[in-house]
Amino acid sequence: MVSGSTKSRKLLLLVVGWCIDCNLQVFVPRAPLITRSSWQTRWAEGGNTAGGVKRVLPSATRPANRDAHVFIPLDNYDSKLSDLFHGEDVLFIRGGVGVGKSTLQLDLARQYPQTFVSVPFAESSEESWRSGIIAAIENATGQTVARGPTRLEQALKNLAEAELTLVLDEAHTLFPFDEIRELLFKNVNHPKVVLFSASSEGSTSGGTTPAEITRKFFWIPPILPIGDDFISQLEEAGVCLNAESVAFFMKFCAGHRSIFMRAMVWVTKQQEAKWNYSQTVTAVRNSMDRNDWFKRGSIWEELVKSRAVKVNGRFSELEKVPMNFVKILCEGPSALSSLDERREMTIHGFVVPAQQMPGNEEFTEMDWTAPDTQYAVSNPIMASYYRCQLERFRSLAVRVDPYIPVSCLDLLLRAIPYLTFARVVGFAPISPALGALSASDLPFEDQYNIAIKNALQELGYRAASYQSPKHGKVDVFVNFDGDGGGATFSMEGIMADRGQPAVNEHRQRFDNLDAYSKATYKVLFIIGKRKQVHNRVLATRAEGVEIIGLVPDVSHTRYDILYRGAQAEQDQDPKPYVVECDLVARGVDGNGALTDCQPWI
Repeated sequence: MVSGSTKSRKLLLLVVGWCIDCNLQVFVPRAPLITRSSWQTRWAEGGNTAGGVKRVLPSATRPANRDAHVFIPLDNYDSKLSDLFHGEDVLFIRGGVGVGKSTLQLDLARQYPQTFVSVPFAESSEESWRSGIIAAIENATGQTVARGPTRLEQALKNLAEAELTLVLDEAHTLFPFDEIRELLFKNVNHPKVVLFSASSEGSTSGGTTPAEITRKFFWIPPILPIGDDFISQLEEAGVCLNAESVAFFMKFCAGHRSIFMRAMVWVTKQQEAKWNYSQTVTAVRNSMDRNDWFKRGSIWEELVKSRAVKVNGRFSELEKVPMNFVKILCEGPSALSSLDERREMTIHGFVVPAQQMPGNEEFTEMDWTAPDTQYAVSNPIMASYYRCQLERFRSLAVRVDPYIPVSCLDLLLRAIPYLTFARVVGFAPISPALGALSASDLPFEDQYNIAIKNALQELGYRAASYQSPKHGKVDVFVNFDGDGGGATFSMEGIMADRGQPAVNEHRQRFDNLDAYSKATYKVLFIIGKRKQVHNRVLATRAEGVEIIGLVPDVSHTRYDILYRGAQAEQDQDPKPYVVECDLVARGVDGNGALTDCQPWI
């Protein structure tokens, strides 16, 4: 008797033989078919993806792997960290949530196994830390450590003798464990250690940063030049942009790595063909609605999925947002005296230690154990999200101090903290012939002018553009009523790269046109790169007109300001200021020092 399966095999052989005799081709699918759009197919046929996607965009919740994901370069960090030790054995590096700490921690051991041993974080229990550290050391040294009460101590001694550096993530969770802390930071045989964390405190009152750790830094990863390899990686993941477009998104996302990756997810959902620079900017601008973070298809809808923008977990609902965070959001950096509050707000990503002397360094040395340490909102995009949501759904309101500003600088400082890259490029240039950015790789002066005017209007000022062919076309004109006749402010902007003759022509308008000359306070502000701006500010006469230089950093998270007063002598060095783009209006006090002037109602 022939079984059913044997009959089936014979029948299949007969059918295949018949097809061969008849010169017919048989297609037998081996796997489910994947449908690709026409433009994805063209990329594959062109050899860019070798017929399929090699890489994917990294998950929003897991570290990126340079072999599997689109990977923003992390090169030369062996030498960078070596320089930071400065003769000490322990290095503690903090950074905001989602900036790449966990990715760097794991990548160090993958890239430099002869130097670093990384311990994957599992959970925050003492036993998990012990077993994880021992297993990583045994794997790196090839030496099995005998079980017993001194097992961890012996493992750390083996690592020190091998001259390897231990790298730990979520380091704040091990601070409460006395013995581990003792062996890592005090024992005579301890190895070099690099710690990464968003927070400096553990879960108990004794879990603060150990006093033995003296090399403490805050990490802000820089925006790197966009190379061909990174462009190719994005293409493999279904994102087809030129280098200028990728750089645009880096700036738009305030240089934040996890937010940038969410923007790339948005691109994959929107693209039907490769985007050039102009198409990229247009697509982003058309999708934006500043007050609607959940508008279907907008870039905001995707960015809010990053935990660096919207805090998840038990603080995910607006009703549970800490009140001290709201105070910092509205009024600016503030100290947090409660250890529990500091821990919760830093671990969840609401705030980071504020830099006392802001600069452009990647690693800023910082003593966050000082009692007067202040904390600021983690990034401008988070600040924008929570301001919009709390105003819309929780009736949040802020105001600026009602007094009339004492200078154009005093008034302009109200608006500058609102001039994020996303906000400035969100306004289309007046001339349709203009490209995406100016010759200096910055937005155009009319975009800055509109953004300044818009920010002042939102703060309750009567700001407008004065357009009179006879009396002058003032970029931003602000009028104040008050006792004694009030005051008027006439503000004119120009890009530094237009050259000194153009700057001089703009300055002359304050001499020749009524709309400029009759204002109570007058300013010419010059925007651009540092060297050009400094030269223009020095070379432009004041004589009753304030001269202000505005130098945004590459991602517009901070502005350096160079100020020469209305009565400044020629060639008098400008006074420097630094203002963060944190959506908190500033001003100057009677001594010319920066002050916050945006109380929370």
